[in-house]
Amino acid sequence: MADAAKISEAYRKRWGIEVFFLHCKTNGFNMEDLNFKNLEKVQLLMALAAVAYVFSLLNGLIKRE
Repeated sequence: MADAAKISEAYRKRWGIEVFFLHCKTNGFNMEDLNFKNLEKVQLLMALAAVAYVFSLLNGLIKRE
């Protein structure tokens, strides 16, 4: 049972990241369609998308209160 609890906790932590990547790939940001070849540009875009994503989550939480 302890192993199942550890697996469940790890998956719960990972789920937020999986949802973020889903939104980055297909559900909104569509980053795969950009076909960047320069690694620095890809990293910068991911950083900006992550910041925008966090701000949108925070805004949703504020409006929900």
